Amino acid sequence: MIQLSLSAEGVIARKNRREIIREATLRVTLDGRPFVTLLCLEEYLEELALGFLYNEGCIDSMDDVMSVVVDDKSTSVHITLKSGLAKCTNSGESQAPRTVTSTSAKGLTFINPEKTANFEVIQSAHRVSITEIWEIARLFSERSLLKKSAGGVHSALFHHPERSLFCEDIGRHNCIDKIAGMLLTQRGLPLVSESLLFSSGRVSTEIITKILRLKTPIYVSLTTPTASTVDMARLYNLTLIGYVRDGQAVLYSGRERVLF
Repeated sequence: MIQLSLSAEGVIARKNRREIIREATLRVTLDGRPFVTLLCLEEYLEELALGFLYNEGCIDSMDDVMSVVVDDKSTSVHITLKSGLAKCTNSGESQAPRTVTSTSAKGLTFINPEKTANFEVIQSAHRVSITEIWEIARLFSERSLLKKSAGGVHSALFHHPERSLFCEDIGRHNCIDKIAGMLLTQRGLPLVSESLLFSSGRVSTEIITKILRLKTPIYVSLTTPTASTVDMARLYNLTLIGYVRDGQAVLYSGRERVLF
């Protein structure tokens, strides 16, 4: 199993003898133009930027990317796509780049709702036992070192027998983007059809669109989904599980992938 772990160095500060997290402003340019500003935890910035582009439908793989330059001094990532790729552009060249806050409120995602017809129904026959889900969820909830030391962060875990990816961020949507970016840079997208994705935060339609874009067959949240999220999960055959804790869970859709 390949594991990717995180270090808390550089993302926490001490105020009045208490540890608090640092919020960073990440500026992403696309083909030389300002594209988006993300408020985030200053870790895995390249993966966050690439994952955001993937989940927005701007790129499908690293084969679409010509270059990625990370500028730590200005906290920016400059991405150049290969010639002829213009799948995702800012709405008006003269307008300021969009800003996605860490609150992840509805309406701050920039996936066009009219493009949801482009999401594919998930065909994966991957199955997993509820006992395994409980055990992975238990380990996942205990894994966040930042949450234990400072609080104020969300986390996500990609689980596959061959690869385990974990990340933290102040925005739950950033966590999903970081996972997508890690899979992109590690050429791990082929593993998605036999994987599970765990998240610590509430599941909104913004989050579920990222999950559907990634085509993860089983999505597990430690908390609750919204009603619209459940409707989308059922429409696209996503196995959605919430309130997974202490040997309990609520299965909202995709029962055929869970073994009891």
